[in-house]
Amino acid sequence: MTLLQMEYFLKIVERGSFSKAAAELFRAQPTISRAIVALEEELGVQLFYREKGVSLTSAGQVFYDKAQSVLCAVHELSTAMEQCKDSCSASLRISYHHLDSALSPALMQCLRSMTVKHPNITVFIREYASVKESLLSSRKSCDVVFTLAYDVKGKSNVTYEAISPDMVMAVLPAGHPLSHRDCLHMRDLTRSRILLPGVNLSALSDDIIYAFFTNSGFPLKHVQVVSSAELLAPLILTGEGIALAPMSILRQSRLDGTPSIQCLPVVDCKVGLDIVAAWRADDPNPAIPLFIEEMKHWMDLTC
Repeated sequence: MTLLQMEYFLKIVERGSFSKAAAELFRAQPTISRAIVALEEELGVQLFYREKGVSLTSAGQVFYDKAQSVLCAVHELSTAMEQCKDSCSASLRISYHHLDSALSPALMQCLRSMTVKHPNITVFIREYASVKESLLSSRKSCDVVFTLAYDVKGKSNVTYEAISPDMVMAVLPAGHPLSHRDCLHMRDLTRSRILLPGVNLSALSDDIIYAFFTNSGFPLKHVQVVSSAELLAPLILTGEGIALAPMSILRQSRLDGTPSIQCLPVVDCKVGLDIVAAWRADDPNPAIPLFIEEMKHWMDLTC
């Protein structure tokens, strides 16, 4: 049984005639007839009734359904291989501004793996000034940007994939009245002084910081930006306030492992702190889906 015999068979069914099928396939009718007879002999069943035109036998109907699936799968396989062939000579420009401690090793592993699996894809990595300049302008300077979901959420011309999910955590002394909770809400913090790690959040614009408190009724005069995450622990332990920071920042500063400090998720503080890989929705670069799939794989392994 060959794919060519299946194609002949399907064309006969489609056209309802051996002669019409032969004409459309630019083959002599005896060639088509011999191929089908040979197929029936090999299978040991009759596929067509040949009296007054052609019609399918019960075995022919089963063969028709399966042959369609087989040829469809062959077509999809051929298309996938063409895409792989096209990607062999592609280039991929990756930009980043803020990479947390979990993302960096996964990216390095991903790039090494890409080099082995797709040796003809050339990868360039650079730091960008802003997402707008690097990806959203008419003269974009990169193909994929690692950034915060806040920067690209809601932009119709951008597609993005979450790479490193993040959440806002409240950091407070272990003996604080709120420390026995499993989680906190913004309303629980309205009477507390809030500390923000300014340097480590330098990738975040002021409007993101203010978004921490949007619709929470929180008085912004109670917010203090601390120069570095390293200063948070002594300020928290001396009762200067409660820190709000993404979990990724806490991992970097190792505050989440300090016994005298409690870290609790603030469940209603959603400001788009997930790190995502973003790219233009109309970008046809075949290397992009290969890179995204590989990056997600390594994030699953390293996190």
